[in-house]
Parts: sequence; structure tokens; C-alpha cells
Amino acid sequence: EKGFPPGRKLQWDRAILPRVIDLLRKVEPKIEITWDNRAMISVRVPDVSRAWAYLRTKDCEALHCRFLGKKGQFNLNQIEKFGIDPTLQSASEGEALILQFLHDNHIHAQSLREILQQHLAGFREMFGE
Repeated sequence: EKGFPPGRKLQWDRAILPRVIDLLRKVEPKIEITWDNRAMISVRVPDVSRAWAYLRTKDCEALHCRFLGKKGQFNLNQIEKFGIDPTLQSASEGEALILQFLHDNHIHAQSLREILQQHLAGFREMFGE
């Protein structure tokens, strides 16, 4: 509960953070989780110099997840069941998949794992060394 703006109630279930991290480890067992920033976690994969994902943990409204990937790899129909208001956002390089989770029912673990495996393949294609 620490670190949130005074008077703002946390609306997402904190138990989903370890579930999301566990799911990411199933997608790529060798991910590097870095939580050296009080507001977010960065997720890196082997042989790529930039972060694949950022998980913003200090948003009161939801666990905000941003995955950098290949432009045009997905459409909104493929991601519509994950979280609240899933979006694809143009990034300086590639495209960002934005997912926001409130509770366990938003994750759809098996389907999300499959989407993230495809997403990671596109990320490696774009940014791999």
C-alpha cells in the first residue's frame, strides 16, 4: 500500500503481480526481472539489449503492462479479452501492446501465454542481436 497517492485506493488485486511474472517466466524462463525503480519493473530477455516489458506497479487503477514489439503483429481482436481496454500503441520503434489488469479473471493465462510467445518472437526479430 506504500507509495500510492494519499487518499487513492488501490483498485487492482496485488496477487496478480506474481501471477503475471510467473506467466512471463513460462513464456521465457531466462527473463531478467529488474525492480530497481519504485514505480515499475522492467523485463528483459537474453540477447536483447532493450527491455521487452515494463510493469507499472504504482498505478492505483490497474497493473499496467507495456510490451514492446513488432509493428502490425497483432490486431485489437486478438487482444480484446485481456484486462481492461487493451490497446496497441505506436512506439518510436515498433509497437507497444498495453494491457491493464485488475484481477485474476482478466489474465486468461493460457491464451495470454500464447499471445506473449508470439509477441516475444516479434520483439526478438526486431531487436535481437
